[in-house]
Amino acid sequence: MSNRIKEVLKAIRCCRDDACVDCPMQKDICDELWVDMESLPAELVDMIEEELEEIIRPPRYRILAIQNRAEKEKAIKACDDAYTISVIGRENYQELLEKLDTHAIMLGVYGEDGQPVGYSAFYANDTETRRAFISLFCIREPMQRKYLGSRLMEASITEARLHGMTSICLEVLKEDSGAIAFYKKMGFTDEGGSGLFNRMERRI
Repeated sequence: MSNRIKEVLKAIRCCRDDACVDCPMQKDICDELWVDMESLPAELVDMIEEELEEIIRPPRYRILAIQNRAEKEKAIKACDDAYTISVIGRENYQELLEKLDTHAIMLGVYGEDGQPVGYSAFYANDTETRRAFISLFCIREPMQRKYLGSRLMEASITEARLHGMTSICLEVLKEDSGAIAFYKKMGFTDEGGSGLFNRMERRI
């Protein structure tokens, strides 16, 4: 293993937050060496060397409010492959789009090329219960495990708070164990449910 690889790995930990998303080499986040360098198998070293540039200089992503209907539909269509059940294939898709455009808040995750790779669409207008509801939330599969989902969820929660909400909820397919695990990691409690979906909620 090259000394360069060793030094880089010494500066990078397997963090569980967003602290190192933008540029891990510029943040003082590592207190110790988490990996015994000499014990790494050769195939792992090869993989690290191939991915090193992305680790040091990951692509930049921006979370922006999506204001107009055309941009909302563009994001929904671009990210439709992130869903187990297609959004644009629903019989009531146009009705859903109209409702989202009229009443929902929508935040998009955009790459350096300006293309959407994920989005969150939620309602924060229930002044009685002060409960926000996430209608759609996704990150495209190639962009997952890059902390983008965590950043998008926190941005959504911040926006919901600004609208006076004190909790936020959503529905998730019971069979989607990955999504359920993600939402639990983000502080949601699984309240169960009937049919295909479970309801999850978090105080904010």
